[in-house]
Amino acid sequence: LDAHLCFYMFSGGTNFGFMSGANYDISYSPRPNTPKRYIPLLTSYDVDALVNESGCPTKKYFLCRDVLDEFLGKEKRPHIYSPKPTQGFNVKLTETAELFDNLDALTETKVQTLVPKPMENYDQSYGLILYSTTIDGFLDNPLNLYPPKYLDRANLYVDGDWFATFLRDRGTTKTASGISLDATGYPLLTPNGKERKIDTLVENVARVNHRSPMNFERKGLDDCLLYAGVKIYNYETRTLPLKDLSHLTWKTGRHTDNKPCFFRGRFDARHGIDTYVSFEGFGHGYVWINGFNLGRYDGAGPQLTLYLPGHFLKDSENEIIVLDIAPLGERSEISFLDHEILEGDSVELT
Repeated sequence: LDAHLCFYMFSGGTNFGFMSGANYDISYSPRPNTPKRYIPLLTSYDVDALVNESGCPTKKYFLCRDVLDEFLGKEKRPHIYSPKPTQGFNVKLTETAELFDNLDALTETKVQTLVPKPMENYDQSYGLILYSTTIDGFLDNPLNLYPPKYLDRANLYVDGDWFATFLRDRGTTKTASGISLDATGYPLLTPNGKERKIDTLVENVARVNHRSPMNFERKGLDDCLLYAGVKIYNYETRTLPLKDLSHLTWKTGRHTDNKPCFFRGRFDARHGIDTYVSFEGFGHGYVWINGFNLGRYDGAGPQLTLYLPGHFLKDSENEIIVLDIAPLGERSEISFLDHEILEGDSVELT
C-alpha cells in the first residue's frame, strides 16, 4: 500500500509577544447551543503534540513511533524519555509604574480627532490604544456609556476609576459594581455640573487567522461612544504599541487599585535552563523578560503559565516586567515554576 502520512501538529510552539492568532465564528465547546464566537488562541501553542512546546518528545511521540515501526516491520524500540532540566523560584515585584502616569513615555502618536479611529489609521498593528474624551454631568442624570464597534477588549474609566470591561462579541460585560449589564446602558450618576473624563483603553488581543473577517479587521474604536443614545465627539487618541518600556518612571511600594499597572522585579537564575512564569492571581496582560515580550496571559485560563526558554535568562540581574491591565488586587510576588500548567481551571466568559 502506497500512502502518505501527515502529522498535524507534529510539534507544538509558542506565540511569543503579540503574535497569537484567533479563530472566528466558531465554537469548541461540547455544550449544545454554544454561540459561535471570536476565539483568540493561547500564547502557548503546545496543542498536546508529539513534540511539546519546549522541544521534548512526549508519550504520544513514542506511541506513534511504535505504530510506524510495526507497520514497517521494524523491531520495537525502547521509550527513552530525556526531559530537559527546568528550574523554579519566586521573584519579588518591588517596583510599580501606573500606565496612566506614564502615557507620555509610552505614546508613539498623539492626535486630536472629532471621531475615534482604529489603530491602523496611525500605522499601529499591535498593543493598546487609548481614547480620551469628556462629558458634562447633570444632577440625577445617569451616565449611560456604551462603546460602539470596538476590537477586541475595551476597558472604560470614568475620572480615572475603572468602570467596565467590554469583551468582543460577548453579550454581557464586567463592571465595577460586579453586575452584568446588557446593551441598554451602563448607569453612573454624575455630580451636578461636573465635567467627567472618559478614557477607553482598547487592546488588540489577536488577529483572526482562520475564517473571515481576515481581510478587514481594524483594532480599537471605530465610532463614537454613546451617552444616552447620543454620540460623544472630540477625542484625544494615543497609540501605545508597548515596543519600548525603558522610559517608564518606577516607584517603590504597593499598587492597590484597579488601574492598569506595570510591575517590575529583578532576580538571579540559571542561564540556559527553561522555566515557566505563573500568572496565578493576576488579571490580564503581558510579561517581558529582559526586554523580550514573552506573551499575553489571562487569569481566566485554562493556560496558567508562560513558557520561558532558558536562553532568555542570565545568571544574574534578570528583569521581569508584568503589565496587568485588569489588576485583581495587590501583587508583590510572581512565581516561576519547573513545569507548565496548560489545563488549569478556566473561568467561563459570558
